Amino acid sequence: MDTDATIIAIASPPGRSARGVVRLSGPAVFETLARLMTVRPLDAGVEANASIPDAPSRGMFAGRFMLDAGRELELPVLALFMPGPRSYTGENSAELQMPGNPHLMQRVMDRIIAEGRQAGHDVRAAEPGEFTARAYFHGRLSLTEAEGVAATIAARSDAELRAGQMLTAGRLGRLASELADDLAGSLALVEAGIDFTDEEDVVAIAPGELARRLDNLVERIDTHLSRSVGMETLRAVPWVVLIGPPNAGKSTLFNALLGRERAVVSHVAGTTRDVLAEPLTIDTRTGPAEVMLADLAGLDDADDPLNQRMQAAAKDALQRAELVLECQPPAGEQPVESPGVAVPPHAETPHAETIVLRTKADVTDDGGEARPMPKHALPV
Repeated sequence: MDTDATIIAIASPPGRSARGVVRLSGPAVFETLARLMTVRPLDAGVEANASIPDAPSRGMFAGRFMLDAGRELELPVLALFMPGPRSYTGENSAELQMPGNPHLMQRVMDRIIAEGRQAGHDVRAAEPGEFTARAYFHGRLSLTEAEGVAATIAARSDAELRAGQMLTAGRLGRLASELADDLAGSLALVEAGIDFTDEEDVVAIAPGELARRLDNLVERIDTHLSRSVGMETLRAVPWVVLIGPPNAGKSTLFNALLGRERAVVSHVAGTTRDVLAEPLTIDTRTGPAEVMLADLAGLDDADDPLNQRMQAAAKDALQRAELVLECQPPAGEQPVESPGVAVPPHAETPHAETIVLRTKADVTDDGGEARPMPKHALPV
């Protein structure tokens, strides 16, 4: 990776938005922008536009960006200047805020790259992760913190986001640094004792003191590990699986929990042919939590190849389940053509909790009264 070039990238999410951000970092940031912009401080008493100085002060400025070579088409922007080394990357950096039109931001990028190269500077589009890589190379981030940034960007759930934030906070890196320093200090004393073996009255560190130091290190490591949760656990979203015979009301419950029509609902048995999985945020006593809600096809013992593949996908989802919601319709609601649940949920999910739900509680007899529910079932 070439760290001598000035890099530029769109730093706002893809798509259109009210405001977009173009970010620059490198030695030629201010000189290149000075050829394309006039700015003024965001002070009520200052109105005159001026060129960007070679070393601008840190802060936000109102600016006008020249979009064309003839300097006739101007774009109002907000410019944030961050002189190095007190910037994210440790280099001279700037951010331009403008309307979040992808084509407009790409045109600004192309204009800056062309103007910088015309002036003899190495200005190019940034590679993926290059801003954070430069922050690491310039000592602004530790390797653990840089990994946390990557984990945060790649997060697909609340659990993964929390895992990335823990890395970005740098607590693990600081602990590892402290342990390494203590171990290096003990090693230095041992080596000093070896160097002065001929001196009978010189003892760099007594064996008992060395043992005490090492025991303390082991105890701190064990304490940290006992209180920690592995990244694979933080990244794992709990699966809640809906299971039951065909036409038991699983898809209706699935849609109701999601608050939208995700699964096709029909009175015809076997409408759901695959595993439908969607993230769901629920409120708990400790705050919002995210789970993966899965709707399975009804488990039966048909022998056709399609049904066997469908059952294999369902059983794979059951293996991941931490909670099984077993949907059981009232007596008489199960279709005649459905032979019922072929594989008991408990056999496929030995480590999952199971809650039996009596579905179709709103379905009444001909007399208009709701059917009674067994005490062990929850009405849905």
